[in-house]
Amino acid sequence: MGWLIVAVGVWLMWEGAGTLLLPITGLLIALNAIAECKGAAAAQRLDGLSVGDLTWYGIAEAPADTDAETMLWQRARLGGAGVVAVTDREGHLAGVVAEERMLRVPEQLRSLTRLRQLMVPITNIAQAEEKESLVSALSRIHPLAPIITVWREGRLVGVVPAERVRQRLSSP
Repeated sequence: MGWLIVAVGVWLMWEGAGTLLLPITGLLIALNAIAECKGAAAAQRLDGLSVGDLTWYGIAEAPADTDAETMLWQRARLGGAGVVAVTDREGHLAGVVAEERMLRVPEQLRSLTRLRQLMVPITNIAQAEEKESLVSALSRIHPLAPIITVWREGRLVGVVPAERVRQRLSSP
């Protein structure tokens, strides 16, 4: 329907009776329909999975004053999650930093860049329980922090890394 509206809008413009508004509206309708179809297909592939099914347990922790270079040097601590939980001076969870974000820091600045500068506050990250539906948890994910933190009895026990979700979506 959206593409039909685009075509009619372009034809009306060609005839001098229309404006750019109608083709743009049609384009938005078509793109929204495509996104909805892809979302439905993704939800179908993830149907029946719980958050715990894709959780990486045993997330690494580091103080907020740790520099990015040190954390990347200790990359093995990040494991397959590629995430580190950042703690404040009192040892409380303050946020998380993804390995990808540390790697985006220019190499010459990594020793000067602290995890507190790179972390996403824990309040801005999707939180879920292990038994919760993965599709439900994904609906709360923040596009700038595509991580789901997994909690048990009020404690962080792991994360669902974006890469695991991507792998699941692309597997047959």
